[in-house]
Amino acid sequence: MFLVPAYAVVVAAPSGPDQGCPSPHQIADALMARIPAVVVSGSEASNPGVLKLSVSGGTGSTPLRIEMVDQGGEARLYRNLTVSERGRNDCVALAETVALIVDRFVHDLGYEAPPTIPAPLPPPDENLARPPPPVVSAASRFDLFAGGSWRGASSEESDFEVGFGLGFERGLAGRRFALTFTGAMSATRSAPDDGYVATLRRMPFRLGFWIPILAGPGQVEPGVRVGVDWLFTTVGSSTVTGTNKTGSQTPVRGELALGYRLTVLRRVFVRIGGAVGMGTGYDWRSGSNNRLFAESRYYVKTGLELGFSFQ
Repeated sequence: MFLVPAYAVVVAAPSGPDQGCPSPHQIADALMARIPAVVVSGSEASNPGVLKLSVSGGTGSTPLRIEMVDQGGEARLYRNLTVSERGRNDCVALAETVALIVDRFVHDLGYEAPPTIPAPLPPPDENLARPPPPVVSAASRFDLFAGGSWRGASSEESDFEVGFGLGFERGLAGRRFALTFTGAMSATRSAPDDGYVATLRRMPFRLGFWIPILAGPGQVEPGVRVGVDWLFTTVGSSTVTGTNKTGSQTPVRGELALGYRLTVLRRVFVRIGGAVGMGTGYDWRSGSNNRLFAESRYYVKTGLELGFSFQ
């Protein structure tokens, strides 16, 4: 169950052309009959703290899809109803079914109808006059995610890195903000060094700051990342023991990043993104001044992540 206080439950009725079965007007009528104290018009769906209700499908063999999402685009309620051929034309009954599902959902969150009967309200429409809902910050969200990314720079071989991360997102002043911390390991690179073999391993660590913005079925996430790359080298022979030498560097990195996050299940999401980065660069040479590994100050990255959210 989602831990949302009862006073923060505000549901935006569907809006749009009065078409479909059930139509937005029929659904709004049914909601107002059951839970009028928490229903606002579709035009107020963008206000902070409002859960947006949408109903689609129900034609042919397509089930009736009922979904309610929060300001961060995360599905709070998701149902698929299989409609029989007989009931497909009973639009009022279908609207009542939708209202019953939403009614049970908000009651599970702790909402109870007021003890006294409220005054009759006019039928809802696009110009429904209701005071705006209270400004509340949406619930905090924590993320666990993992993924891989490709990184390329002009003066080094392209490589691939895999890693994991932690994320935290919260509403503040009517807008969502997010913070992430990630760590990864790149593929190993090797280079000959006067009869020996030099090996480079790179471990990037990043702290990211993001501003999620609702866009389509998901959210766009512009942001910045800062951190370091921990570079660890080993120079030695695989046949002669006691000849290995090690070293490390930690060049500083900064990245401008852009991602798109899409919730695919109730708590599971995927995110695709890219970044342009810059840093101090490095030029790693052997004792005889042979260049072993190098990187320019600028690089690009693209990647894909799979994650799990909880509150």
